[in-house]
Amino acid sequence: MHPLPMSKPPRSLSPNTAQALKTAGLVRHLGSVAEGIGVRFVVLKGAALHALSFVKANARPMCDLDILLSPSDAARLNDTLVSQGWEATGSCRNEDHLPMLKHPFWPALELHDQLSGVSRDGVFWVGFADLVNGGGAEPFPAAGSAVFVPTREFLAAHAVAHGFFHHESAVICYQRHRVFDDLAALGVLEMTDDEFLAGSGRWMKRGLSREEILTILRLGRRLARGENVAADLPPTPESRLLDHVTRSEGDPLYREALWLRQFQLLGGTGHSRRRTFLVNSWHRTFLNRGEVDAVYGRPKHDWVYPVRQVLRPFHLVLRVARYSVAWLKLRARGESPPSAPRARPT
Repeated sequence: MHPLPMSKPPRSLSPNTAQALKTAGLVRHLGSVAEGIGVRFVVLKGAALHALSFVKANARPMCDLDILLSPSDAARLNDTLVSQGWEATGSCRNEDHLPMLKHPFWPALELHDQLSGVSRDGVFWVGFADLVNGGGAEPFPAAGSAVFVPTREFLAAHAVAHGFFHHESAVICYQRHRVFDDLAALGVLEMTDDEFLAGSGRWMKRGLSREEILTILRLGRRLARGENVAADLPPTPESRLLDHVTRSEGDPLYREALWLRQFQLLGGTGHSRRRTFLVNSWHRTFLNRGEVDAVYGRPKHDWVYPVRQVLRPFHLVLRVARYSVAWLKLRARGESPPSAPRARPT
């Protein structure tokens, strides 16, 4: 099955609206492909918020589409899409998903076979079966019989965990003010602490602590009320968190220091952290051609590939040195970023 032809969105549409429409079209297309090969998936994050009308089409930006499948279904759908013209952006998978797929017509696509930061039944992550069997997802017949969407409860849990656990070691890759907007759109900020923990909190037993979750929730409530949280004196947990979020999005020195947290991501969140660290470190250091394109952009001449591959380890060393200097400068000012959260043992 080939991609459906896609006409260009009218010029009068905002970029967010155009992207939302393209993503909705991709969800329907994937639903048809998945049904044809006998696989099922759950639509995640922004695409699910749009599909369920929690946000308006022009209100929330999206960069790609994320879906969750079982490991075997993810591999099967990946192979099918590659045969239809999709291109993997590298050989190294992320802890949670296969290499990102790109296509000339559609938004970029990430096929997840697990979700870190959320948890169930004593493990560090949630898979397709955990979500569907645990009541965290329901069918979405508008996109086909193979498509599911998360419940509001899980969408809120994943928003918090994705922004403040999964991306806390790489905060500059994700605008975390978006988390508060998503929580407001989902209507969970009106809940009491106990109501939120009894609902969405049941999906966050292994990542963020209770205190971290409640600080995020309380900051979201105060921002929704229009309070000047940054002016809190003495500083409160909410004002310190807001300062961290704001600086991670706009302070160049602070952002450089935070890049050191990327090394925490290399070990993943599972039990084989040492092996995962070694495998990920190897793949981040020794790039193939596709990975060179993803990291540095596609060069005009083929001879540039081996040059970039040889220089890659030295480039990483220089980056680590630069990020370390930034961290030391902040520490000398007494402004070191807070420690990144770690998955808690059962």
